[in-house]
Amino acid sequence: MYKCHTKDGLYCFLSPLQQLNPYTFVGVHILISDWHHRLGYASSHIFNQVLNSNKILIAFNKRNSVCLDCEMTKSHNLPFHKSIHVIKPLELIFSYVWEPSAVVSSYNARYYVCVLDYYTNFICLFPLKQKYEVENIFLWFQNYVQRHFDSKIKVVQNDYGGKFHNLNNYFKFFGIEYCIACLYTH
Repeated sequence: MYKCHTKDGLYCFLSPLQQLNPYTFVGVHILISDWHHRLGYASSHIFNQVLNSNKILIAFNKRNSVCLDCEMTKSHNLPFHKSIHVIKPLELIFSYVWEPSAVVSSYNARYYVCVLDYYTNFICLFPLKQKYEVENIFLWFQNYVQRHFDSKIKVVQNDYGGKFHNLNNYFKFFGIEYCIACLYTH
């Protein structure tokens, strides 16, 4: 076999690793469900590719080929198609308020507002000390992007978590359509 020694707690092989031959235990067959769990609940296409490329044999049991955990966690999403046609930046933005963080930032923020432009996928993240700052952040953001990019926000979508309630009249006054995301969708 190959000689090795330890240095600082690590094994150092005297032969180059490229010359080592891989060895596997061919007498042990592991269930497909076990590999599915070991590979982080990867799809069947991914773990078949990993196992085939490494010449690993698996025991196939048709009953256990579908992971119950994956079925349960993915069962609430139904397929849907994009319904809004966006042709330029800022026509549609998504906003989400993340609250409260278990760790306070160096700015003393415990809340964060994330604003995503649907067209460019550009994300702005704003740290907040208090939830009531959401309104001021949105007004500042709208003023900033409309002046710098000569484009108006047409649609704002969020999960209607409560932080945008006070902006309803503002949206109506400026002709901004306010959409609420469907539950359990992204």
